[in-house]
Amino acid sequence: MPRITKVQDNFRKNDLSFTPGGSIIKVVNIKGETLIYDKIKSPENYCKKILKMTSFSIDKIYVNDQLYYDRSKTK
Repeated sequence: MPRITKVQDNFRKNDLSFTPGGSIIKVVNIKGETLIYDKIKSPENYCKKILKMTSFSIDKIYVNDQLYYDRSKTK
């Protein structure tokens, strides 16, 4: 069964990530593993950065449970 991991605050770099509120982003890699980030204040910028850094292994990205990126639709 694929692993789901909620990224804890101690792994976050941006000070805004410690402030309540914002969006929830779910990143699903090609192995089916999911990383969940909460308290994201600029979800579009965050998604663009994730894709720029690791697009080769990302399958889908959801922002507040709405599909933002789908690897199968970008080819």
